[in-house]
Amino acid sequence: MEQQKIHIIGGGPVGGTLACLLAEQDLALTVIDQVPLEAFLEDESSDGRAIAISPNSRAILERSGIWPFLEAHAEPIMSVKTVHGGSEVVFGDGEPQGYIIPMSLLRQGVAKRLKALQETGRIQWLQGSLKSFNVFSSGIEGTLDSGREFHAHLLVGADGKNSKVRHNGGFEVTSYPYGKNAIVCSFKHDNHHEGIAWEVFLEEGPLAVLPLKGKKSSMVWTVSKGLASDLADLGEEAFNEFLRETLSPYLMNAVCCSRKWIYPISLQFANNFTSEGVCLIGDAAHVVHPLAGQGVNLGLKDAEALLERVTHTLSLGGSVGDYTSLKAMEKVRQFDT
Repeated sequence: MEQQKIHIIGGGPVGGTLACLLAEQDLALTVIDQVPLEAFLEDESSDGRAIAISPNSRAILERSGIWPFLEAHAEPIMSVKTVHGGSEVVFGDGEPQGYIIPMSLLRQGVAKRLKALQETGRIQWLQGSLKSFNVFSSGIEGTLDSGREFHAHLLVGADGKNSKVRHNGGFEVTSYPYGKNAIVCSFKHDNHHEGIAWEVFLEEGPLAVLPLKGKKSSMVWTVSKGLASDLADLGEEAFNEFLRETLSPYLMNAVCCSRKWIYPISLQFANNFTSEGVCLIGDAAHVVHPLAGQGVNLGLKDAEALLERVTHTLSLGGSVGDYTSLKAMEKVRQFDT
């Protein structure tokens, strides 16, 4: 049986960043994910979303050693322009308001840092899926679908909106489906975006246009499920005509340069983020509307807060799974979320 203290279920951007932060403190840990680490290293196209990284999140990624793997792919947001009817509001002070990074490249950058730490022996990566776990006074005894068993003093659920840790741990969930889908794609254009992120409130739903490297941007449009399906079904020429017409006030001669993705939009949060020896972070704890681009940022702040509680508790000679310490982290993160 594995005897390391901390096991993280989910090695994506949030769980992977937590693992890197903990490893920087010389804490040995295990990351368990359904896919091998190499799958994240090689993946450049399975997720079409572009992620807005806040300055605070950049600082967290720098602390974890991940940012050097991301910097070349990060496009600074120099200003944010919101448009509603005939009104336009501009946010920006000459400094980057954040950074846009394609989700697949964010996953890849996190995986590269995990790989480097794995080679030093500070992180162990196990491919597998959580089957069940039980909490005892001595810690947590868990089993993977493969039959492999593990022992941990802290089990972290970073395994997404359909979290097995949350389900197996009996955490109650509040959810609200918006009945909308987001259609997402990347496109090229003739003029430079000048680092402007657009948030346009249209009759059909809010449209976000996010700057990528070069003369390229990403579109996230939250619309009815029917309209999202109709747009996804359009042929290449018809869809490009739609892009040119819709985006012409902002970017010239838009041409789609990726596949089209459809993502359902919902609100969901666990009523509690922690229990004895167990902590939920990222989408396992909370899923929010993409309008303000805060999903990953909230998750990274979860990771930062958990790191602080773990290191503080250890400095006092306590256990990483101490319930009082975890509840203190929960109180801070629930308020922020």
